[in-house]
Amino acid sequence: MLEYPMVTYGALRIGAVPVLLSSALKGEGICKYVERSGAKVLVTCDELWNEASSALGVRGLEKIVVMGNSHPGQCINLWEMLSQDVIPPRCELQPDDPAFILYTSGTTGEQKGAILSHGNVISNIQAVRRYAGMRNDDRVMCFLPLFHCFGQNFVMNATFNALGTLILHKRFVLDEVLKSLVRNQVTMFFSIPPNYRALLNLNDIRPFETVRYFFTAADTMPEEIVRAWISRYGRQIWEGWGLTETSPFATYNHETRYVFGSVGMPIEGVEIGIVDENGGRLRPGEIGEIIIKGPNVFQGYFDDLEATREAIRNGWFFTGDIGRVNERGYLYIVDRKNDRIKVSGFSVWPREIEKFIRSHFGERVKDIGVIGVPDKEKGEAPFAYVVAGGVMPAKEEIKRIEKSGYTRIVACFLLSLTFCGYERMPERGNWYFYKIFKEYFS
Repeated sequence: MLEYPMVTYGALRIGAVPVLLSSALKGEGICKYVERSGAKVLVTCDELWNEASSALGVRGLEKIVVMGNSHPGQCINLWEMLSQDVIPPRCELQPDDPAFILYTSGTTGEQKGAILSHGNVISNIQAVRRYAGMRNDDRVMCFLPLFHCFGQNFVMNATFNALGTLILHKRFVLDEVLKSLVRNQVTMFFSIPPNYRALLNLNDIRPFETVRYFFTAADTMPEEIVRAWISRYGRQIWEGWGLTETSPFATYNHETRYVFGSVGMPIEGVEIGIVDENGGRLRPGEIGEIIIKGPNVFQGYFDDLEATREAIRNGWFFTGDIGRVNERGYLYIVDRKNDRIKVSGFSVWPREIEKFIRSHFGERVKDIGVIGVPDKEKGEAPFAYVVAGGVMPAKEEIKRIEKSGYTRIVACFLLSLTFCGYERMPERGNWYFYKIFKEYFS
């Protein structure tokens, strides 16, 4: 863990461009990204050696560096190298020079390498420090993956830039996190919505006594979690939004007035618009694709000119996210453009259905995911997979769901089943299945 920032900043110092790969990648995936990015050196660790070693022989790769002692002849001991006091020459770089390549699905499902410049990274670091109020006496916990832009730039880079203390964990393990909060007197806590939901169930809230700032991103935070957190811990969970292509910070909720359900307003220097399918600007309240312009917008996709031209038009980045902006300028995320479900020719957004079900059933729904499936009459129909959070609603209650002034959601039947194919779900045998139609005609 400690070697990661050392290698990252060492590479930046000499003008090299780190290409950040997921630690979950298997051998074939590693080979693909190493070759696609043109990497000359692959840096890994002992526990990932079996997968990383498959890249031996990949075209263009000159060396695999293993941080450890288990692979003589192919490894380097970082601490011994540092003890030699050999400092490589510093490379003078410009703001537009590439700093990182991060692979992301972007506006399509195909993984592409987003090029973030030094100017992108620095502008976002400064924005994080300003809006989050990072100080040199802060102790920041990070269990987010550092190959992801949230962990890499928003947390790690910003903390070091503020001269704060970074407390690293490989992953979110509840007991370890709670002990570390107390042991290290953590003051800033960055996480994602599912973790905050889990932390609401703690019997002892004392581990969070020293935390002055909570932040969430990477997914929309359900309003009921924020309200429950404020009630239980007495502090706000601040929220931001962005994408890898925006370095990632783009909006913040909010240094003056927090608005439930929104991801806030654009950060300083960033502009946001909403457009229709033809690129025409929409009025406040209308739903369309979110576009972004500012110093945080990436340089383009590595070795993919066509995808870059499609994503960046006249200086605006077309995000592929669907949302709306209200009269006061607050942004609300609706869904991903490619997640749209077409029901009888109308666009249905899975996240809107998820929010509606959450608002109706509250804590009885622990987690939910809506997908579209083929339907002979309507083209597609929304299906919602729901993790039970307590007593499940009866069929009759589901059928009575209706939101005044909104489209009606009618659940036709309820069927319990065992869902064993997705290991990340918290209760593999406790799944319930709703078939949900969305009606558009009175």
